[in-house]
Amino acid sequence: MIRYFFVFTLFVITLHADITIITSLSGIKNTEYYSQNRLAQMDNKQGVILDLENRELTIMLKKEKHYTHGSFDFFHRELALLLEGNEEVLEKKFKNLRKSLNKQGLSDKQIDTMLAQIGINYKKVAEYTSPLTLKKTARSKVSNYPCDRYEIIFEGDPISEVCSSQKVKEYIDKEIDCSVLQEITQRVNSMTKNLPFYFGKSEHNLLQDKGYILESARKSMGMKQISVKTLNISRSKIKANIFKVPAGYTEVTLQELLFKK
Repeated sequence: MIRYFFVFTLFVITLHADITIITSLSGIKNTEYYSQNRLAQMDNKQGVILDLENRELTIMLKKEKHYTHGSFDFFHRELALLLEGNEEVLEKKFKNLRKSLNKQGLSDKQIDTMLAQIGINYKKVAEYTSPLTLKKTARSKVSNYPCDRYEIIFEGDPISEVCSSQKVKEYIDKEIDCSVLQEITQRVNSMTKNLPFYFGKSEHNLLQDKGYILESARKSMGMKQISVKTLNISRSKIKANIFKVPAGYTEVTLQELLFKK
């Protein structure tokens, strides 16, 4: 479907003090930058820049050296057009995906667990209640920052463990305006009304008032597999060019960026 999609959940601007967070996401290095109501997220394949003050978004593909840029209103309109009329196609794709995962040995419960973690609700219940629950287990430290550890429970079983830091969240709160990010999430949800599923509360939504996630691990058969690990947090000043498209990139349409091979 859509090749790259980015959801950000963060908080309220008060004072200025840049923050850079380097994480490993399933082994891939990812860097997040927060400065003066702007944020950027970069890995080795793509980058996203959000200018919350001017309500503008830039998406970049590094290998192709392509980018697309526009207002939030522009992206909302374009994505709505891409989804319009494709409901049956998407429903068929998701059914085929479930069959494929079954053939790979995943049970329906395992698939439902995966869907619950990202907030997908196939029952199309308007008043969707997340099947996920949260249980605080301990205090800990990650990258020298204190954090609270939580277990995510699905149908009575712990499916993941997360470590969240209020201190890091406070640093980010001073940089960006949470209300604009909430508006983006609401717009995305509004576009799913005719799709064969709804987005409910994901793991991230469940933890959004618990702090910034420094570490996350999936649990399966009594084993833990780290999926998110914070490697470094810096309060040093961020260079202005981080929030600009590098020289040599070509601007393309959103459709070209998402679907051109």
